[in-house]
Amino acid sequence: MASSSSSVKLSVQDKKDLEKFTRFLALKTVQVIVQSRLGEKVRTKSKPHSSGADWFNLSIKDLPEVMSECKKAFSDQIPTVGLGMCVEISLKTVEGDTMVLETWYLEMIENGGSPAVRVRYTVYNRMTLLLKSLIEIGRASCRERV
Repeated sequence: MASSSSSVKLSVQDKKDLEKFTRFLALKTVQVIVQSRLGEKVRTKSKPHSSGADWFNLSIKDLPEVMSECKKAFSDQIPTVGLGMCVEISLKTVEGDTMVLETWYLEMIENGGSPAVRVRYTVYNRMTLLLKSLIEIGRASCRERV
C-alpha cells in the first residue's frame, strides 16, 4: 500500500478511504483470529455485493467482547507503516496464571506505490484477499488442545 511519505501522493479522499479500510481490516483480522481459536465451527459466507456492515464482501459476525477489547486496544490508532498490530492468543488458568500460546503480527510495509493503484478498488480488493487468506490460515493451522 502506498503511504503519504512514498513517491506517490494520495488524494484526501484516498487517504480517508485507506484509513477507513485499514481500521476495518484490523478489527476484522482480530475477529477472524479469535474466532478461529474458539473451537467452534464457523461458516463465513462470501457475498458478491456487500452491504455497509459486510466489509470485504465477507459476513464476519463481530463478537461483542472481542470488539470491545479491540476498541480499547486501538484507542484511535490503527496499524500504519511503522506501527504494526499484535494479537496474542493466551491461556488463562483457574489460578489466574496466563501463558501465551501464539502470536499473530500484522504490519504494513511501504512499497513506493504506483499511480495506477486506486485505493478504493485495488487496495480494498487486496485487503479482501488478505482477510480471506487469514481465514483459511487460521482455520487450517494446527490448533493444539491444552
